[in-house]
Amino acid sequence: MIKVKLLTKTAKLPTKAHESDAGFDIYASEGIVIQPMSRGLVHTGIAIEIPKLQESNKDLYVRIAPRSGLSATYGIDIFAGVVDRGYTGEIIVCVFNSSKERFVVKKGDKIAQMIPTVIYKDNIVEASKLGESKRGKKGFGSTDK
Repeated sequence: MIKVKLLTKTAKLPTKAHESDAGFDIYASEGIVIQPMSRGLVHTGIAIEIPKLQESNKDLYVRIAPRSGLSATYGIDIFAGVVDRGYTGEIIVCVFNSSKERFVVKKGDKIAQMIPTVIYKDNIVEASKLGESKRGKKGFGSTDK
């Protein structure tokens, strides 16, 4: 269970539209206007406590991700979307408006989604050689060729 603390009177608990959804919609606790080709910080008025997993090599973090409808319709993207388990301050969403129109966020609007994600805490080790793979060193766009 992820615990959520409402920090303001305008804050709302995250919700899921459908039980099978990966993410929980999070809401703006105040209004803001984001100009074209600019970013803005949208306050949610919530703080979360992410539980510690029992398995020693795994942990959780919450990823703040775009809402597909806002991205497709308005060109809205989310920057800086990692909430580590140790952070318990307000969730503030860094929103980027890639469109040519200003984007108006009203108090109570769904602005992003938070997705609980398992991470593996295994250490990184230096290696002098890496294993072979079919893809190898082929980079950007190489899987479509």
